[in-house]
Amino acid sequence: MVRRALPQRMYSRGVLAKEIHAGWSVLDVGCGTGDKVLAAPLLAGVQLHGVDGHAPSLAEAKAAGYASVACADLMEFLRDCPTGSFDCVISLDVVEHFTRQGGAELIEEMCRVAVHRVILLTPTGFVPQAPAPDNPHQEHLSGWWPRDLAEHGFQRFYGINGWKRLRGEYANPTVRPRALGLVLAEMSQPLTTHAPNLAYQFIAVRDLEASRGEKS
Repeated sequence: MVRRALPQRMYSRGVLAKEIHAGWSVLDVGCGTGDKVLAAPLLAGVQLHGVDGHAPSLAEAKAAGYASVACADLMEFLRDCPTGSFDCVISLDVVEHFTRQGGAELIEEMCRVAVHRVILLTPTGFVPQAPAPDNPHQEHLSGWWPRDLAEHGFQRFYGINGWKRLRGEYANPTVRPRALGLVLAEMSQPLTTHAPNLAYQFIAVRDLEASRGEKS
């Protein structure tokens, strides 16, 4: 109940609404149930498509309003997509479930498939996480910092979910009692918004036209 009462992920919702333009086609890579995106005011203005390897989650995403969903291996799905298939590609809490090499390949494929923008959300650094009882894909295999994604052409970074030390596995608070831990994590959010290295998670944004222009 306390968790629901707090403005959990409010800042991430604001970032998504700011960075994703109305009228865009958006591919959500590793969409799960779609809760992270559906919490943002996006569906009215974009055509949202999802891909995930966990079929039960996809049923919820489709029922909630995704234009289409596909149950597939994420890398195989992306490789089958023509270049520039979607205006924007997002992937929230996904890249950390790949090895560093696999994650780098995933990022490059997302950048190939997108026309305008790629948006990632990931924990800051390595956060140990075991597989969930109902979803073995939830294990963390790598950790990423803003500087790592800057090397992949990402230009903007937003720290979210408060100070890194206040959350642990599955974003559970490290301070007890739990209610106090959640309050402290939320209160620390303003301190980490522009200091993503200190945040529990961060959002990274790559504008593809800008980065392609720099290469040319």
